Amino acid sequence: MSRGLLLAGFAVAASLYGTASFAQSSLPLVSGVVKSVDARAEKMTIEHEAISNLDVGEMTMVFKLANADMLKKARVGERIKFSAIRMNGQVTVTSLLNEEAMMNGLDCEP
Repeated sequence: MSRGLLLAGFAVAASLYGTASFAQSSLPLVSGVVKSVDARAEKMTIEHEAISNLDVGEMTMVFKLANADMLKKARVGERIKFSAIRMNGQVTVTSLLNEEAMMNGLDCEP
């Protein structure tokens, strides 16, 4: 591969990486209910409505959490709003808002 082509590829990758936070902020918030939490694996089972950006219908499924702090934000049986993406081959919750935060009108935080 030519050096120019390689550098162009890195430039495109860098520009896409730089827009990741913008793309995350434009993700839809999805309503759901926490069904179980696996703290060791940093995963959460959520019964949720359709997730349009993932082309996933209403169902119950296991999600990887983007960070362990999300484990403190929701308990089993609690209603939540969340955003999710496919990351490293796993459907991952990137932001989560619990009932208390929703009642207080707070924004969804990672």
